[in-house]
Parts: sequence; structure tokens; C-alpha cells
Amino acid sequence: MKNKKIYIIIIVLLIILNSISIYSKSIAKKSYEQTITSLHSYVTKSTFLDSYLEKNINYSQCKISDYEILDKNTNSLHLKDLFKTEANPIFILRFSDRYCSSCVEYFLDLFSKIDINENIRLVYMLGTETESHFIKELKDYALEEREVYNLDYFDKSIDNAGFPYLMVLNKDLVVENCYFPIKGYKKTDIEIINSIFDNYAKKLNKVK
Repeated sequence: MKNKKIYIIIIVLLIILNSISIYSKSIAKKSYEQTITSLHSYVTKSTFLDSYLEKNINYSQCKISDYEILDKNTNSLHLKDLFKTEANPIFILRFSDRYCSSCVEYFLDLFSKIDINENIRLVYMLGTETESHFIKELKDYALEEREVYNLDYFDKSIDNAGFPYLMVLNKDLVVENCYFPIKGYKKTDIEIINSIFDNYAKKLNKVK
């Protein structure tokens, strides 16, 4: 009888130990899966950020053709005409109806949250295919009071990146800076854009 009790105790202890082992393995597996998920997320974000950084570097310092553009009254002019009374670089916000609407909304919302120095000349450059669509976009995005132009395609290598972007263009039509905001990284975008504006504002103040 005594031996039977000992056997029962041993069996119970083995069951408990086995349960603990299974539970520990389950926790370890869950922890492993969470680690793998976190690493995958990090790698994905890192790759995504690297892609944007590559765009920003590749498209800076490239020469833009003197494209024909339309003003808000659908009058025709050229990019060079924007510098007739302005020797300083201009800051072009480029977006197109070919981009996703949420990307464009995010892009425009960024600049509504930035305090822009009075020396910064901000130009909105839409990318619509027809005059009627251009006028419609003006109203849809409430840009009637802004300096706005339309150009179906800028340099295709930049436009084909598929995202709205900020371009700093000088009088020689050379892109001095090009930044593609990253949707979902608003704080970072605002900091970088502010930094770009601040650096140029200091230079412009010195020239003035």
C-alpha cells in the first residue's frame, strides 16, 4: 500500500514537471515568435527608410528642363519665368493626381503644420493632364489663394517615384534638395522639413 502511494506521488510529480516543461516551451516559443516579428518589423521599416533616403539623395543635384507650365488662369509660361523677379531658390511642393489621395492629403497636411519663414517662397506644382482637372484640383485642395502651377510631368525619373515630394529648385533649374515625406512618420517629416526651411531661411537672410 505504501509503495502504491509512493508511485502515485511520483506520477503526480512527473505530470507536474511535464506540464511545467510544456508551459516553459510554450512561453519560449511565444517569446521567440515575438522576437522574430519585431526583427521583421524593424528590417521592413529599415528597408523602407533606406529606400526613401536613396530617393532623396538620388534626385538632388539633378538638372530640370525648362518645362512649359500653366498658372491658375491657365496662362502658359516656363519654369525659368518663375525666376524673373526672384534669384533665390524656390520651394516646390509637387503632387499629382496619379498619386494616392491619402498620400497627397498627408503631404499637404504636413505643410499646414509648419511655420514657414516669410523669405521662403512656396510654390504648389500640380500634375494633372487637363486644364479642367487642374482647376478642379485647385478648388478641391483649397489652393486658390496660393501660388500654384500645373505641369503634367516633371522630370519623369522623379515623378515616377510615385510619392509627393518637396523640391528646392534654383534659378539654373538645378534641384538643390529633394525630400520625399514618409507617410506614418509625421514627427520625423516635420523635423526634416523644418530643418530644410531653417537652413535656407538663414542663407536668404544673409543675402538680404
